[in-house]
Amino acid sequence: MSEAGDKFHMVLPLDHPELPWFAVFFGGLWISNLFYWGCNQFITQRALGAKNIVQARYGVVFAAYIKLLIPFIVVIPGIVAGVLYADDLSRSDMAYPLLLQRLLPSGLTGLMFAALLAAIMSSLDSMLNSAATIFTIDIYQRRLRPDSSQRHLIAVGRTSTVAFLLIAAAWSPVLLRFERVFSYIQEFWGLITPGVAIVFLGSLFWRRTTSSAATWVMAATLPATIGVKLLIPEAAFLDQMWVAGLVLGALLVGRSLAAPGSATALATASQNTDSSALPRQDRLFDLLCAVLVALTLALYWIFF
Repeated sequence: MSEAGDKFHMVLPLDHPELPWFAVFFGGLWISNLFYWGCNQFITQRALGAKNIVQARYGVVFAAYIKLLIPFIVVIPGIVAGVLYADDLSRSDMAYPLLLQRLLPSGLTGLMFAALLAAIMSSLDSMLNSAATIFTIDIYQRRLRPDSSQRHLIAVGRTSTVAFLLIAAAWSPVLLRFERVFSYIQEFWGLITPGVAIVFLGSLFWRRTTSSAATWVMAATLPATIGVKLLIPEAAFLDQMWVAGLVLGALLVGRSLAAPGSATALATASQNTDSSALPRQDRLFDLLCAVLVALTLALYWIFF
């Protein structure tokens, strides 16, 4: 911290190109996080695999506590690399491999690379499984072959998994155009995250949300996000996501109020939920959530 104290600030200036403080506390970072951790099948399928709702809730809280360690595990080694090997870092994404190469003995370097590859494979197979499931169940079975047998659907799922992997491999050279993988992920995911997050939030917390309005929002997501990028290209990507989210939120409210008699499957589903399936008040769960919020605020306070 004495060598690079300016790198330890979590609250950055309003004109910061990636993480301005307004976007972090009030704007686009909320959309990005709510989408990734709450609306993304790649993540939620793990909670849906729990034996019951209670276990799923505790699993989510446990993951949130682990998430608090990410700044120390990911960010600080990068700052260390920047201090020790500033002249040798051609790309910021090379900080981790450079630390392994320079600081660890050969045997431990191999072990760390094996652990890194295992983590990558875990995320990759979850993403491929999620993509194949969406294609097979929501597109192929529902729209193309509704009378397909389970054996046939399994074959389609396996084939689509291989196809998605080949497409990803062919697209991988595009990553070289970006200095950081994080920037690449946010730039491309930011094209769809505002619409998905707005639909989920509206469906969960506003009973007057209609399925017709949700369809309109999803259809308008790409035009809205691309339009905002073209109108304010100099803005940080999180600010662009926030503006697009406001536009899509207004569209959701407007369409729901304009056609209140349309199919309201989204609201009806929440009204018909079996209350007996929901967990009763759990003081330990509430306490863990409160401590989690306090620790998050403490991180921002310490590293303001």
